[in-house]
Amino acid sequence: FEAAGSTASKVLGAAADNAEAKALLDQVVEERRAKEDFKAAQADVEAGRQMTPGTPMLAASIGKSFVAATVLALGHEGRLGLDDPVSSWLGDRSWYDAVPNHAAITVRQLLNHTSGLSDFTDAPDWLMSLYTNPTRVWGMEEYFLETIEPAYFEKGTDWSFSTSGYLLLRMLIEEVS
Repeated sequence: FEAAGSTASKVLGAAADNAEAKALLDQVVEERRAKEDFKAAQADVEAGRQMTPGTPMLAASIGKSFVAATVLALGHEGRLGLDDPVSSWLGDRSWYDAVPNHAAITVRQLLNHTSGLSDFTDAPDWLMSLYTNPTRVWGMEEYFLETIEPAYFEKGTDWSFSTSGYLLLRMLIEEVS
């Protein structure tokens, strides 16, 4: 999110402006520094291998909170509207027409998982690639060009978790910022 850094910094900075929150964060950092052998889990339970600061970890969906906060901050700044079509920012990209429901998906529908988009993590090709080539670095467009499946439902008519929708939001943030 380098392009969205200033907005993200404002969102995170707002939390740091709270003196009580800052004091708590400072305390956690100091307690962490005071413990020479801090471990919360094992990297490999069967092998008994402990986690280290360099142990890679899957972040899972925690990033969605930061994406949503940044999108909402951009909305608060008047740089986008929650009911704006995503195509306003991404519609000129060569791959965008392949996205189901592409013409009318709104920012709000991506945020609340009602866009109908499939979740690329359910795509068999993506899962196979993950297992056979775990070090592959995927470009953002590749997720859509190689893993997109038909819409699960017409936009706004149902709910289904969609990491793909949050990838679109990430690209939207970069475009708007």
